Amino acid sequence: MPTFSSELNNLFTSTLYQYAQKKSVDQIYLGSVLLQKLKAKGSVKPADGGVHIREPLRTGQSPVYSIDYRESVQLLPKEILTAALYDWRIIVTPLLLYEWELDLNSGTNKVLNLMQERMDEVETAMRENINQQLFADGTGNSGKDIIGLDTIVHPTGALGGISITDVPTWKSYQVDHASNIVNFDIISTAISEISYETEPDLIICPVDIWTKLHNTLPADARYIDQTVANWGFSNFTIRGKMPMVADRHCPANTIFVLTTDHLKLRYHPKRNFTPRGFVDVPNMLATANLFTFAGNMTCNSRRTQGKLINVSAT
Repeated sequence: MPTFSSELNNLFTSTLYQYAQKKSVDQIYLGSVLLQKLKAKGSVKPADGGVHIREPLRTGQSPVYSIDYRESVQLLPKEILTAALYDWRIIVTPLLLYEWELDLNSGTNKVLNLMQERMDEVETAMRENINQQLFADGTGNSGKDIIGLDTIVHPTGALGGISITDVPTWKSYQVDHASNIVNFDIISTAISEISYETEPDLIICPVDIWTKLHNTLPADARYIDQTVANWGFSNFTIRGKMPMVADRHCPANTIFVLTTDHLKLRYHPKRNFTPRGFVDVPNMLATANLFTFAGNMTCNSRRTQGKLINVSAT
């Protein structure tokens, strides 16, 4: 006799799977301007299987020589770290259906509607959780959360198995503004300090700081990035091209100045917010489907990221 889970799997696989997979991923990205930016640049990428996620470095540490044309180059042995290694982090959200709910919603259309309602709940919960983790330090949930900007954009501490002792440029720009009121000059300075082969292209701050800066701009000087606006994020541009966006998950009194060319969200090809299939829950009149993500945020050039802390809006 078919179980509830097998019947749901048949229905789910035949009708909802491909739609659910793409829609779930799209909905999760919609809540984050950072993920939208990475996705637009092709920087949400699968990672090959292995114990770690390997990210080739861009640290400017390869030897460079000036020579006379008659001179030979001394190829002396030199230890150069070529990649950062990031741990896999796994995020799971269950979709739970009780058999009694299915009994009350008998009929294919009603079951599909019920499943869609629960999928919407899963997407909302996953989106909120991922967005919180993007700004955190990765130590949450006993170190099982993804590595967020608070650790990636930092002037000290190891990242990806590499310390500043190993690679002196493996650190970010950070300035403590001692509760001084925010102004455009400190952001412009940060931009200049972290501009190497590319310039920053995304600035994120809390709502109060964004509002303070936005209101100081004359109406005729409030230029926007139309692409970011089309994603649903209010913004104004710094230096005419770098969108500044408010995010309620951004830590208070903090401004991130990011070069997204050097940031990625890497995921396992089999676990990109992927539903595993319904299974019966032991000792319960219920069936569950787990949506799973395995991957991490990575960075290949820490010096191109900046953070301003203890910045006040008032």
